Amino acid sequence: MNFFTQLRRMFLLSLFVIIASQAQQQQYYTGNGGKGISLTIYVPQSTGLAKDQSYIPALVQGEFVSNFSNYSAISILDWERLDDIYVKLVSEAYDDKAAAKQDVVLGRLAPTSHFLTGNITKTAKGYNIKMNITATTDKMVAAAYTGTFTFAELDNLTGIRRASLELLQKVGVELTDKARQELAGAAEANQISAQTALAKGVTAQRQGTEVEALSYYYQAASFNPALKEAVNRSSVMAANISTGNIGADARNDIAWRKRWVARLKETEETFYKIIDAADPPYTLYYSTTIQKSNIDYQEETLDLSIDIILSANMAWFDALYLSLGAAKAVLTGLDATNRRSEWGLDGWPQDGMSNTNPFTSKEYNFTVVFELVNERGRTIGRKTIGLTPSFYVTINDILFENTKKTVKFNGVKADDISDNLTIRIASVNEAPPQNARFAIISKVFAEKVVEEQMSMLSIAKEKALSNDFLNKGGALKGGRDITSIMRVVEQNMAALRYAYNKRLREKPGLTGQITVKFAIDEFGKVIFTQVVGSTMNDSELESTVVSRLKSWNFEKIDKPGDVTEVTYPFVFSS
Repeated sequence: MNFFTQLRRMFLLSLFVIIASQAQQQQYYTGNGGKGISLTIYVPQSTGLAKDQSYIPALVQGEFVSNFSNYSAISILDWERLDDIYVKLVSEAYDDKAAAKQDVVLGRLAPTSHFLTGNITKTAKGYNIKMNITATTDKMVAAAYTGTFTFAELDNLTGIRRASLELLQKVGVELTDKARQELAGAAEANQISAQTALAKGVTAQRQGTEVEALSYYYQAASFNPALKEAVNRSSVMAANISTGNIGADARNDIAWRKRWVARLKETEETFYKIIDAADPPYTLYYSTTIQKSNIDYQEETLDLSIDIILSANMAWFDALYLSLGAAKAVLTGLDATNRRSEWGLDGWPQDGMSNTNPFTSKEYNFTVVFELVNERGRTIGRKTIGLTPSFYVTINDILFENTKKTVKFNGVKADDISDNLTIRIASVNEAPPQNARFAIISKVFAEKVVEEQMSMLSIAKEKALSNDFLNKGGALKGGRDITSIMRVVEQNMAALRYAYNKRLREKPGLTGQITVKFAIDEFGKVIFTQVVGSTMNDSELESTVVSRLKSWNFEKIDKPGDVTEVTYPFVFSS
C-alpha cells in the first residue's frame, strides 16, 4: 500500500469529525431527528461577489453546519477540515485537478450518505440562493431550497436560517415549535459575530495568510466559545506558528530568516489593514442639557454651554485586542527560533519590517462646528471644537482614552434666547455631519453617558495593572492611585522597549531590571528621578530610562501641594 493510499484511509477515518453535540437535542426535534443520516456540507459556489465579500460562501457554509448540528441528530462532516489532505489526495488520483474538483462537487469523494451543495448569487437588492441535499449513492435530490433574501438578512443570518429550516423539514427532521421559532428569526449577536469571523478566517487561511486567519479565529472563539471549529482551528494554528518552525523547505539559515521576515510583514499588513480599513472607532455624544454661566447684566448677555464626549467604541477595541493573540503567537514563534538576535529581528514589532507597521500610535483630527439655534430658527451661537483622539497598539495591549470637552457659546444675547433652544452640529471637517465617519448621538442626560464612558480601562484591567505594580515590588507614597500611574507607564513602555532593543544589538544577552524612584507634582510633571537599583550593569540604558521618564506627563490632580513618590522596577528581557 503506497503512502497516498495510506494517507487517504487514515484521514478519511480520523477526520470524520462530528460537529453536532453528542447529547440529543430533544428540545429541538421529536423522533430520531434524522439520526442515521450523515452529511457533508460544501462551500457553495458564488456569483457576483466583490473581493471583500469573498468570505460570504464560507459564512453560508458555517451557518448551515451550525444549524444542522444544533437542530438535528444528523452527523455533519465539515469539508473544510479536509482541506489540507485534499491536495494530497488529488495529486495521486488525478492528473486533471478540474476533474477532481468536479468529483468533489458531485459527491464522489464524500464519505457521507448525503452532501449539501449550492450556489449564492448577488443581485441588486440582495442574494439568490439555491441549495440541494443529494444522496451520495444514487445522486437523487433528497431536498432542495430556492429563495431570495436581502443584504440585511445575510448580515443577521436570517436568510440561511430560513433555508436551514426548510431543508431540515424536507429531509424528515420533525422540528419542535421552539426550533421552528428560532430558525425563523435572526441569530444572536454573538453567533453572528462568531460565524462572520470564522468565515473570514477560513477564507484567509485558504488564501495562505495564516496570521490574518488566526486573528479571525481568535475573535470567533471569543465571541462564541461553543463554536468548536473556531476553537480547534485557533489552537492548532497558534501551536504551529508558535513553534518557530516555518516549513521544511527552509533548509538553511538565510532561507529560514527570509520566511520569518515574510511572516512578520504579513502580521504588520494584517493589523494595518484591520485598523486602516475601519472607520474611526469613536462615538460623539453631546448633551442637550444647556448650562448657564457668566451673566453680564450691563451687556445683557450670558454664556451657554454643553458637555460633549468622544467615546471609544469598546466593541471595536475589544475585537482588535482579541485579534492581537495572532501577533503574540508570531512573536512567540520568533522567540522559539532562538535566532531573533542573530537575524537582527530583536526590535520587532517596534522596529517594523514594512512601511505599514501598525504597532504604533494612530491619530485622528476632527473639527466639529456646533450651533445654538433658537425656536425662530436663528443661529445665536456658533463654536468650533477640535478633537484629536488617538490610540496606541502594542503587541500585548491597546492604549486609548475618551475625550471630554465643554462647548461654550460666549456672549449670547438674552433677547435672542427663547424657551426652547436646539443644539445642532453644522459640520465635521467642513462636511455635513451625516458624512462623518463616526456616530453622533445627542443625549438629554449625556452627563450620565460622560460619567459611564470616561473610564479608559475596565475594572478587570485596572485590577490587573495594580496587581502588576505590586507583584513587581512597586512602592507608592502620595495622593495618586496606582492605576493612574500604571496607565502612563503602560503608554510609554513601548518607547523604553525600543531603546532596550537597540542596546541589545550592541550587547547581546543584556537582561535584567532597572528600579527607578521618581516624584510627580500635582500638575503631573515629573520633578525628580533617580536609579535606586539595577541588575543591568549598563549605565547607557539606565540614563536613557531616566531621561525618557523625565518627559512623561501624568494627569493633573486636585490635591494642592501633593508630591507622589513612586518606586518602580522596569524589567527588560529579550
